[in-house]
Amino acid sequence: MSSLLRTSKFIKLFTGVSRNITLHSKRREILINARYNQESSIIFRSLATQSVERVRQNENTLERSLRRLDMDVRRSGRITRKELEEVLEEMKHSRSATSSQSLMLIRCCGNLVPEEKPEVRTKLVQKIWETIDGLGIPMDISHYNALLRVYLENQHEFSPAEFLKDLETKGIEPNRVTYQRLIAHYCQKGDIAGATQILQHMKEKQLPVNEGVFNSLIMGHAQCGDMESAKGMLVVMEQAGLPPSAETYATLLCGFAKLGDVESIRNILKECDAKQIDIIDRDYMDVLYVAVKNGHPEMADEILGRMRRVAGYNQDAVNLILKMINDGKEDIAYKILLTMPRPVRTDGDELPIGNFFLRHMVKAERPVEKILFYCNEMEKNSLNARAHLIALEAALTVTKLPEQAITLMQALSENGSPPRRHYFWPILASLGQKGNIDGMKEVIMKMFEMKAIPGGETLRDYVIPYLVEYQSKGGKDQNLDSVISTLRGWGVSSASSANGLVGALIAKMKLKEAADIVKRYRARYSPLALMRPMNIALGSTKDYESYATILSQIVSGYNRLRTTVTQEADVEEEVEADVTPVEENTGAVNSQPRKLVGSFILDLCGYIRAGRSDILLSLLPALHNLGLGITTENVEFLQQRLGHDLTPEISSLLGKLTSEELTPVNVSVDQDVGFQTLEIKDLENLLVVQEAKGNATRGLKRQLYGAYCRSRNLEGAKKLLQELEEDREFVFTEGAYALAMDLFATCDLPDDAIKYRQKLLDLNPNTAIEDFKLIRLIECLVKANRFEDVHKVISEQPSERKMESRSFGYNSTCWRILNFLAEAGNVEELEKIFNELLEKSFIEPTNILMGPLVNAYLKRNDIEGALKQFEWCSEKYGGTPFKNQLACKLIEAEDAVSLQRITDISTRIHGEVNSLYDLVFSFIECGRLKQARRILETPGLRNRPNRLSSACRRYSEEGLVTPLEGLIEATKDLVHIDRSEVYLHLLHSYCKSNDAEKALGLWMQMQDEDVQPSDEFLITLAKLLRKNDIKVPFIEPKPIMALSVSGQAIPQTKEAGSRKKPEEGENSTSKSPSLQRFRQAIRIGDTDAALQCKAKLEAEGKKMPVSALALLVEQLLKNDRIGEATAITENYLSPEVRQGGKLIPPRVLRFLLNRLAHLGDTDSITNIGNLLTVDEKRLLSFDNRLCNAYMVSGKAEEYLKDLDKQIESAKDEDLQTIEEEFPRGGAIGILKNHPELIPLYEKIAKKYAARNILIPINVLWAAYFSTQGKETEANAIWKEYLHNYPRVMFQYVCQTARANKDISLIDRLLDTMKDSPVTDAAKGSVYSSLIDIHVSDTKFDEGLQAVKVALQEVSLGSLNRRVLYRLKQGVEITGKSFPYTIPKQNASSSSSSSSDDEPDKKKE
Repeated sequence: MSSLLRTSKFIKLFTGVSRNITLHSKRREILINARYNQESSIIFRSLATQSVERVRQNENTLERSLRRLDMDVRRSGRITRKELEEVLEEMKHSRSATSSQSLMLIRCCGNLVPEEKPEVRTKLVQKIWETIDGLGIPMDISHYNALLRVYLENQHEFSPAEFLKDLETKGIEPNRVTYQRLIAHYCQKGDIAGATQILQHMKEKQLPVNEGVFNSLIMGHAQCGDMESAKGMLVVMEQAGLPPSAETYATLLCGFAKLGDVESIRNILKECDAKQIDIIDRDYMDVLYVAVKNGHPEMADEILGRMRRVAGYNQDAVNLILKMINDGKEDIAYKILLTMPRPVRTDGDELPIGNFFLRHMVKAERPVEKILFYCNEMEKNSLNARAHLIALEAALTVTKLPEQAITLMQALSENGSPPRRHYFWPILASLGQKGNIDGMKEVIMKMFEMKAIPGGETLRDYVIPYLVEYQSKGGKDQNLDSVISTLRGWGVSSASSANGLVGALIAKMKLKEAADIVKRYRARYSPLALMRPMNIALGSTKDYESYATILSQIVSGYNRLRTTVTQEADVEEEVEADVTPVEENTGAVNSQPRKLVGSFILDLCGYIRAGRSDILLSLLPALHNLGLGITTENVEFLQQRLGHDLTPEISSLLGKLTSEELTPVNVSVDQDVGFQTLEIKDLENLLVVQEAKGNATRGLKRQLYGAYCRSRNLEGAKKLLQELEEDREFVFTEGAYALAMDLFATCDLPDDAIKYRQKLLDLNPNTAIEDFKLIRLIECLVKANRFEDVHKVISEQPSERKMESRSFGYNSTCWRILNFLAEAGNVEELEKIFNELLEKSFIEPTNILMGPLVNAYLKRNDIEGALKQFEWCSEKYGGTPFKNQLACKLIEAEDAVSLQRITDISTRIHGEVNSLYDLVFSFIECGRLKQARRILETPGLRNRPNRLSSACRRYSEEGLVTPLEGLIEATKDLVHIDRSEVYLHLLHSYCKSNDAEKALGLWMQMQDEDVQPSDEFLITLAKLLRKNDIKVPFIEPKPIMALSVSGQAIPQTKEAGSRKKPEEGENSTSKSPSLQRFRQAIRIGDTDAALQCKAKLEAEGKKMPVSALALLVEQLLKNDRIGEATAITENYLSPEVRQGGKLIPPRVLRFLLNRLAHLGDTDSITNIGNLLTVDEKRLLSFDNRLCNAYMVSGKAEEYLKDLDKQIESAKDEDLQTIEEEFPRGGAIGILKNHPELIPLYEKIAKKYAARNILIPINVLWAAYFSTQGKETEANAIWKEYLHNYPRVMFQYVCQTARANKDISLIDRLLDTMKDSPVTDAAKGSVYSSLIDIHVSDTKFDEGLQAVKVALQEVSLGSLNRRVLYRLKQGVEITGKSFPYTIPKQNASSSSSSSSDDEPDKKKE
């Protein structure tokens, strides 16, 4: 009864207010838990309108940082606290920010930071608020509303009364959104009474109530456990004229989830299904989170089973998982992780998942046992082979907790991957910075225990500096010997300690102290580690004696290294501290120590440029005194490097250092300007002057006549034409008559136009008149309904004529001719003229020009005739003319069957994604928003922002407000769609109609839905409000010259550097302001602004240079805006646009094709392929990428069947092309990832082999040969097909062997190829792989032996030079000499296999 009374109270409260209800529904910011920001992907949209000049002047300012945050949000849907704190520090440093920038920062502190706990996020937003307030940055009600939203998302407790009081103190008027969020706050606590007070206040102020208020009240009742009253709110909503939406039901579901009432949840979902109300995945996630948080994890499986996993699912799932881990619910979080669709590489291999899961487990400091459990689970189930390493990396970089990290290292060691030294560096650095020397000791001892012996680098950089600092702080004398003693107590040898200490001292420019250490502690000091630091220190200190001393000990240690064999390279020779000199090194002169000394001097001369002569004059005697010599080869290099710095004194000293008697002493376009023609007025004045002087004027009159015709000066042209005709000595040319004909046709004078055309033909009957002039004549005749003349003009134009390029103006005139007939409903003449124009090559059958053929039937209301004409166009020419208008007619007629026919045709031609977007816009234009939304929610439907932008632009230009409003409603809550541009276009439409009230309501709605208005939006709205004498309720950004949707200008800058030669068609656009703004936008990474400049340039009828298009496509791909990049590429490559022009740079096209293949977008790749030539496809390895796309999309079998059909129907002349197009690498991917398709592939490969194309069977052999247990099958193929084939492809076998370090596989390959006619280069490639495996395992002796064996069959030039250099370097490090001279690279010594030529490599 109490609930019924409570419901009655609300009915009374809403009575009389229903007329003020707004239909602007908002996402639920008032759920029991915080949730992901639904518009995160566009939160920084306003940055598109920021000043370019400001960006260029302050590249590291706040604005640049916000752009970086924007990219993070677009890519992953979230940002980190560290990133926000960095931006906050930049704001403090610059002591300035715009109102919009500060608003963005506030809004970022809620669900966009899911890794942090709510209380941490609240402290962050309060810190940001205090900073903004302290800097005096203007704030309006939108800032306070954003703060309220963050408080709600973080479930922060605050006093609404004090909040309102603060607003009153600042003189800021609360608006509807403010009160709605205060109601939500009360309801979040279950305080219905407090919510009712605010609601009453709204009623008194006559503020409209929307769905969000009802949803808040439902949540409030649910918090109180009063679900009967919560359900009763649905009745109240119905009575108030506001039917419950999916959001309302989702809020109710959360209430039942809190109680664990599964049956009620099922009943509500049945009710939603009956009412065709769709609950989206994010709503289900909210329900799941509430259930689990309130102790009902058993509901997880059922809720997860209901998810549809539509676009944006993974981002939402990641944020939910992070929240679950924060709450200690990692078991449910892991279940959610397993539901996320797993990405795949272009070769079909699945990518690892769960990195973020493990990192956050570590960051949240969950028990190490649980972290290890999930690491084992992921590795066991092949989800992430590097799970332990990922967890360890997080422990070392995020928490830096020694116990946590070391436990993970021990687990890694148990799995057969012993920890490396550098794993311990972050822990040591963290402990050292805290002064925790005891902790460092424990870590060092753990390193010994785990056989990661601390070497010189570890001690030098991460231990000794902190030990020295600790001694200084402790008031102890800096006794360097005590540092070594301390390390000895930790188990570190004296030699290792001395090595690290010397390195640390030299790094601090303390050469003297370092020299003292090397004299007293014998060790093998590392020359590579000390060379550059010593030279830097010498340049600073000029301490030549100490430098020579240290170098002497390095050489001494190097000599011992050559005579001492050690089992462990990491364990240095250990000798107690001793001041006794080391025994003198006797024996013959050895060149290796001399080369070492020479390397130090060469590096010194390379590092120090100024004053190196003086340094050498002091250093070389010091080296000579210690018996340190250099080789003659070193001297030659030094002389070349010194150049003018080489003096006789230095030359003499160098000569002494080469003496063999030296024994080390122990120390213990301009562009052409075209001719400017005179204006008509100047010509007329000049004509008067020349006639007055009696001079000849025929040439001048001819020039004036041409000027009159081109400027469409009918009166002047007719008068002058009459004078010229009366002048019997004036000779009319074909061009003169053509100008007259064109002038009269343009001025709609058909009789005169026909007259002069006939005169032209009388002059020369075989003349082919310029097509554009004839088309204008035809337009004139069509308007006059002189169809017989039209047919005659078309038929008399010679078929064999020079075809000119079809400009936009030409095509527009053709369309006007056809559309004139269509609008008149004259189907018969329309079809006849269309066919005649087509036959005579005046036009090409494009969608634009075929549109009137369909439109003519629609004008007659003959939908069936229009549909048949549409099908005819698609079947005959592959076009879809007037598709949207025809679809709208069918939607209005509710003819689903015919609509499906159109969609099927469109899908076949344009691909599924484009066709579905077209259908969306048709539904929206017909007011069928629910159907449009369902298409946009289609799982796997990729976002195409360019389609949305072009639709908005069209609606705005045509003044269509209703479709724009429909788009906003249909795209609500779809996080993958950028809605801010739709709002902006709708605002422009309201401005055109001067509807200030609706425009202001739009701003309120954006706050409701948490969409960030851009600066352009706010400036435009403020201007409209002031125009209508309405107070501006927000801080208006300062007007700046910006790149924006409305095409505002930006500051222009000169291009840096010399310009390249303009491309064809670029001269007319290179100086265009739009193109210059485009380049500036690309330079600063403002993709949206660049797109607007492109649109504006094209609207001006100018052609975008292909180099500029390539930059735009590349930038879009880097920003993951693949749909827009694809559309721009397809548009440029289309014949009507490209017209034989340059290809977009292959590098950019490959980038695009790879991204599309990664997404499995076969439609888009196929569309692009249809626009490329055979040579261009070969250049791009097109077929290989198409194959990968089929594999990624799960249609590998379909692709193989297409190959089967192709070879079955191939003619002999097609075989070469088919062989070149076969996707070698893609085929390997199919065999590797789809073993079930191997029988089908083998059948197809044998069909290819029967036609003498062996590449497919070769690929199958390589796959069998590389797979354990398939030797029999591989041998059978080899014997039957490949044993006499000179171009065997084996790179995949070598790659597999190198990846697995499988020497036996290479040995088998060499044995198989023994009697094969493959080239020496091919065999050399295989031997190179064998050598490479040995080098990777640091088995240099085995590598030398492999070279020796290889040289019995091939020359040294057939081996890979890079591999030989790696082997040489490794051999010399061990103190041995490399016995071969590596040949210089030339065309004949290339190591690439002739059996795997370059094109083939690209395909693989």
